[in-house]
Amino acid sequence: MGDLIRLNSEYVSGMRAARAEVASGDIYCLKSALMLYENDPADSDFQRGHLRAIKSIHWYGKDYYNV
Repeated sequence: MGDLIRLNSEYVSGMRAARAEVASGDIYCLKSALMLYENDPADSDFQRGHLRAIKSIHWYGKDYYNV
């Protein structure tokens, strides 16, 4: 049986926050949000999760994540 991977709760919170912000329209331009992280890289688990979700939504689309 495979090992279960546990994600850091702050990382997961960052992912959830990004999805909610995209869904509500607080983040309406994913490219701009990604550029902000290029200029000021993520330095906490919350920010890394937030960035990961934005990248995933950008790559796979809002419909893929039900946002």
